[in-house]
Amino acid sequence: MTDNDRHALLVGVSTYDSETYADLPAVRADLHYMRAVLENLEIGMYNECEVAPEPTRAEMLHAIEAFLEARQPSETALLYFGGHGEYCERDGQLYFLTRDTDPADLPG
Repeated sequence: MTDNDRHALLVGVSTYDSETYADLPAVRADLHYMRAVLENLEIGMYNECEVAPEPTRAEMLHAIEAFLEARQPSETALLYFGGHGEYCERDGQLYFLTRDTDPADLPG
């Protein structure tokens, strides 16, 4: 761990409640290895990375909000997401999918 202005939040979703989305077991390893690289003193030199594994929508929003509120404008803030994303034709937005995503209501 370092003491500098680099901070990261790693969010990973490997399992989904809806059968519409295939599970992504490799995401668990992605979070582990991304954290190791970012915290490595010879590579990433980030402070201890925060990890939000398998969040619901509410948990992911809370983790991101808390992470960003704790940052200063001069700091580097990295948000990493591992998991499915889906484009919604109705509103033209791309959504990161959480384990409790309802495929019939992406904006919700």
